[in-house]
Amino acid sequence: MSELPMRHGTLITCSDAAVTELLTKINEEQKEKFILDQLDETHLFIKSNALKFVEEQLALFLEADRKS
Repeated sequence: MSELPMRHGTLITCSDAAVTELLTKINEEQKEKFILDQLDETHLFIKSNALKFVEEQLALFLEADRKS
């Protein structure tokens, strides 16, 4: 019987699919990827050490969106 690899991370729930798409785009632009798995339209499994980065990126996006 083969064992599944264990991955440590944090499950985040996005408010809607647009936020998931934004985070996916940010992830693709990074040298070191932070998304481990996209579970569905609003749930991402990310590296735990990237949670603060994700929160900061969302805050920057929301601030820029508010100013436009």
